[in-house]
Amino acid sequence: MTSKVEKGNVLYLSVVGGNMVEASEEGVEGAVKREYETSDGTKGTKWEILHKNLTGHLKTIAFDDSKYGERATLRFQNGEDKAQLSFPTDSKYFADFAKKAPNLDLSKEISINVYDFEPEEGKRLTGVSLKQDGDKVNNYYWDGKKTLHGMPEVSKEERKEYDSDDWKMFFLKVKKFLKKKVQAMKIPEYTPETKNTDTPIKENKKEDTKGINSNSDEDDLPF
Repeated sequence: MTSKVEKGNVLYLSVVGGNMVEASEEGVEGAVKREYETSDGTKGTKWEILHKNLTGHLKTIAFDDSKYGERATLRFQNGEDKAQLSFPTDSKYFADFAKKAPNLDLSKEISINVYDFEPEEGKRLTGVSLKQDGDKVNNYYWDGKKTLHGMPEVSKEERKEYDSDDWKMFFLKVKKFLKKKVQAMKIPEYTPETKNTDTPIKENKKEDTKGINSNSDEDDLPF
């Protein structure tokens, strides 16, 4: 199912358990029930519409603090259609986006999706899939064998001495490095000459009426 953002409105999306979700209400067509429990034990229910494959021109990236921590917000537009997607900067979603972002051609449309699943063999996979012109956008800082372009890393010898506090400091260093690189990105001004009027922002809704459960309030197929 493909939906279009109504003229003058903005589609607000956040990430929950490997889904891009739009806040909704019970009884709304396509809305799915999600039961959650926060870290302090508070339980509740939300109704959300699940989306995938958000496509559009990246217009801005903003960083904002909230009571839940810092968030990165990506704003997209095509013609009159607008959407924004946000996720915590402490999340694997932000880290994965930031690692791939330098390989984007920001003058072109971007197709973005998120994932969080555990394969039959191997560790859990969580991140962001980016595509342009039908091609997968790869990690700018990793070539499959070694780190690149100044990305912080830990040697095998250092790993032997690392405790939990050392790893916390390392991951904070990585987040600050990636955030700085994202903030330095030069995003072209969105003009009628760069928009694709034949391809409005699209969000393919995930049809799932069974409901989803999550142990965290928000955020806890690689292509």
